Amino acid sequence: IIDAGTGETNVYYYNFDIDQDDVVDAPSANPDGGPMHPGTGIYGVPTAANIQYLLTDPASPLVQQMLAVPGPLYIVMSDHLSSVVPDEGTFYLGSDTITSSQMSSWISALEGLVANTDPIVTVVGACYSGSWLQDLSAPNRINFASASHGEESYRGPKEPVLASVDPSGFLRAGEFFIEEFFKAAEQGVNLKQAFEIATAQVELYTQIDSLGSGDPLFGDGAAQ
Repeated sequence: IIDAGTGETNVYYYNFDIDQDDVVDAPSANPDGGPMHPGTGIYGVPTAANIQYLLTDPASPLVQQMLAVPGPLYIVMSDHLSSVVPDEGTFYLGSDTITSSQMSSWISALEGLVANTDPIVTVVGACYSGSWLQDLSAPNRINFASASHGEESYRGPKEPVLASVDPSGFLRAGEFFIEEFFKAAEQGVNLKQAFEIATAQVELYTQIDSLGSGDPLFGDGAAQ
């Protein structure tokens, strides 16, 4: 995301492993989980309360930043999403959960606070993430899902990295669609084109041979 042109100070990156630089940071006492942990670029631990505060509280740094410097907002979510009733459509953050209606209401609260004329773009990378699109839909919003409501999403292939990043020398992308989406955006294409490129890459990556059974809903031979 930063390579696509977003300044590092404009990114609120939540991750459970805040000590990826092997330096143990003190737990945050702030209601949004911040500030950024030195050496990692991670802002805080992803909990429902932290994210709700960041999006809905007038005192949150994101709200203050959007009031001072209006512009589009990108909300990127990658984790597990349930397809099982009664938890269907629930996005998991460890032991925490967020529903699509909750996220939509938090975004509505943010829209009311900042009166922003720029779009809010939400990208959900998870199995069955298409189930979120209806609740998230509203004027001046652009929403993308890595899979339909009945599809699983896929991790990316192993890619070579420095041993300091991973001792095995390889690392897999957590969500292939999101990686391809922002890789395309980094090249300067618009959001629609980035979605089309990422979709084509996912279909190629998950292609099933002629003996397999692709997804008849989309009329192709790809698992996703």
